[in-house]
Amino acid sequence: MRLMYGLGRRHLSDAAEQFNAARLMAMSIGETHAVVTSHPDVAKEILNSSSFADHHVKESAYGLLFHRAIGFVPHGFYWHTLRRIASTHLFCPKQIAASEHQRAKIASDMIAELDGTLKGSVRVRDVLKRASLNNIVSSVFRRKYGPGVGSGEVVELRGLVEEGYDLLG
Repeated sequence: MRLMYGLGRRHLSDAAEQFNAARLMAMSIGETHAVVTSHPDVAKEILNSSSFADHHVKESAYGLLFHRAIGFVPHGFYWHTLRRIASTHLFCPKQIAASEHQRAKIASDMIAELDGTLKGSVRVRDVLKRASLNNIVSSVFRRKYGPGVGSGEVVELRGLVEEGYDLLG
């Protein structure tokens, strides 16, 4: 439980030193398994290796049919197919150039929202979630939802997305 307070990275470093795990340490946090490293070469291997690409999909992801999405699908043929489709259609130079104005507008909206809240505290996560939702809705449905828009449709969509976040943990 001492990992739960203060500077977590220092507590993890102390635990790794205690167990003589200088480059790599495996641990469990409740039912969640984790691999911890502070060595850049090991981190690169973890991020680039297909051995670490497959991960357990929560039951809630199956319920939401997210197990078919690129973030949850196991590394393999289907994952490579989704990646190829995404790189060909979503992230091609033409599409990136076409969405430049949209991304700039969303970024300026985020800056304005953060600038307007300088007098008090701000939850950056909420600002980023709204910007992400606006980007996805703009890209997929060609609909624009600016900051502070509170129509019934926007409120309902945000509620559904929040429910999905809660289900996935």
